[in-house]
Amino acid sequence: MNGESLTYLVYWDLPLLHTYLYGTTLRHTRDGVEFTNRMMPSGQIIHSWNSELNYQEVRTQAQLPVLEENKTYHLVPFIDAVPEHTIVLQITFFDRQGQQIGFQVIHRDGNFTYPQGAYRYRLDLVQAGAESFRFHHLEIRTKETEDAKPVFCNRDILSRRICIYLPELSHTRMVRFPDPDSLSFLDNLTLAPTSLVVPPPFFRDDFLKNLPRKGRQWIFVTTGESSLRAAEQLSIRCPGSAILSAENAAALLRQEYQIREPV
Repeated sequence: MNGESLTYLVYWDLPLLHTYLYGTTLRHTRDGVEFTNRMMPSGQIIHSWNSELNYQEVRTQAQLPVLEENKTYHLVPFIDAVPEHTIVLQITFFDRQGQQIGFQVIHRDGNFTYPQGAYRYRLDLVQAGAESFRFHHLEIRTKETEDAKPVFCNRDILSRRICIYLPELSHTRMVRFPDPDSLSFLDNLTLAPTSLVVPPPFFRDDFLKNLPRKGRQWIFVTTGESSLRAAEQLSIRCPGSAILSAENAAALLRQEYQIREPV
């Protein structure tokens, strides 16, 4: 858990330049994109994102982050498909001349390595038997993490606190997870996954279920508006918890900020 890590957020934006529309019902909602097409053949590309686009032709910016050669990344989809697991992700890599130099298929979430000599890449959402699905976003992470498994640092066996650092999801399209060493004033610290912040049906509480609870005081540390909204909902599910902004946490915890006892 040492060092800073980044998570790049990939959204399905308008205009629909690279979307399969024949026979498709498509709705952009507050919680993502709802897609229905019961006649679409398996293997068909539903939607594509590109790391490089000609702005003069398509009037839109590049949709994917710049990646480093020979570096391994972790790709995680936030997709609710019917039937389950019927959407596949494919990453195709191209050299400077536009020649394909490799590809990788990811069925759920998984790692991929950006190859030597790659100049750009394309990310495809591929039909694999889905009748419909709801799409919120994709994540390209610089570190592989298991969303359901809390990892702790700054351990203090004498402290009853558990500090849960909530990431801020925004349309800046990048979430920066700090180096835990920079948050040494937060004892028993764990960095929560984005799956704890996104709206239903993508919210997953496995992370919470695996946190110690008995005799503990949970503190949700927020970093902005979306993490604060998530913390307010989480505090309802977690009686006895408290909410602190990252700016206030240092001073308040150093003064042994008192919160109400867990129920």
